[in-house]
Formats: sequence, structure tokens, C-alpha cells
Amino acid sequence: MIKTKLKYHGYELSFPYEAPAAVAYMDECNPLPLEALIKSDYVLSQSMKDFIADIVTGKLKHLNGKRATTERRDFDIALCVCDFVSEGINLKSEKSGKGDTAISLTANKFNLEEDTVESIYKRIKKKSGLGKKIKG
Repeated sequence: MIKTKLKYHGYELSFPYEAPAAVAYMDECNPLPLEALIKSDYVLSQSMKDFIADIVTGKLKHLNGKRATTERRDFDIALCVCDFVSEGINLKSEKSGKGDTAISLTANKFNLEEDTVESIYKRIKKKSGLGKKIKG
């Protein structure tokens, strides 16, 4: 399994272990994935240790009281694109022809237009550094 580093609230966390636990805790007020990660045999990165220490000391708090956003969905869309690319599927068609691409497959999976998926992917990639090794 490929580990990817993602920036989240200034912390560089690994995916698929640390980042989802942090997102669940901060955005969804769900401490269970973070608890499971801490109790597991997984060796936490220094950045994740800093994240947990900032929670314990009160420097970092839940995003309670804020209106729900599509940030989590957009993050999932960008990760889906990266997963397809890591499986060897082209990010997007180099020609105007049709065919299965990471963008088109993700668009179908989330029932969105390809342009929407592409713009979400580009925004999340720029914001988080997701898929740094992926051209596109």
C-alpha cells in the first residue's frame, strides 16, 4: 500500500492511517478512529504526535459550531482520483476521445460532471500536496 503525506491544519499526516483519523476527529467530532490509531501498533509520525499533543493541551479544538462543508467529500473525491491513478489508469485523456480515466471513473462514482471532479482534484492537490508524484 502506498503511503501519501497530506497537509491538514498545518500537520503533515500520512494517508491512509493518520489523515483520516485526524479528519474524523476535527471535522466530524468522531474520536473513535483517532483512538483506534493510538491503540494500534502503527508507529505515529512526529507530526501526528504533535497533532495529538495539541489536542490534549487544548491548542487544537473540534470545528464545532461551524456549518457543514463539502471539504470531506472533496477530499474523498481527490483521493479516489489518486487511487485510480495509482492503479495505472490515466488521470485524463490526452486526446479528445472517450475512455476510462481516473477523472471519468471518479465522476461516475460520485455522480458528478468530469469538469467538477477535475477542478476539485486540482484544488485539493494544490491545497494539500496530494498526489505530488502524479502528473496532471
